[in-house]
Amino acid sequence: MEFQQAIVSFTDPDDIKEWFKGPPANLPSDFVDTWDNAILMIKLLNGGDGPRRDVVLMNSAAAIIVGGKAKSFEEGAEIAKESIDSGRAYDVLRELIRATEGDPSKLESLEEKL
Repeated sequence: MEFQQAIVSFTDPDDIKEWFKGPPANLPSDFVDTWDNAILMIKLLNGGDGPRRDVVLMNSAAAIIVGGKAKSFEEGAEIAKESIDSGRAYDVLRELIRATEGDPSKLESLEEKL
């Protein structure tokens, strides 16, 4: 799905269900625990592909625009894509864990499950 088409499709709940290949995450039938979500995010930050990545790119593009680093969703998505593909986004996650005095061993244990 093209990037702009993806944005338009999110106006209809049925399109959201199709996009994620299941019910929205807030429904009990689609419950995934915190560790499963963390593993999905780590896979994504290590170059994973698919609809979840597209959603992350759209959300990141919006944040990048608000932060003044891009003028369009396409430009913001490209910056986000480069950050993920180069490994910088994952490096920032590691730095954030350290800066907030988090437990890096939890990230390492998740990495072992990949």
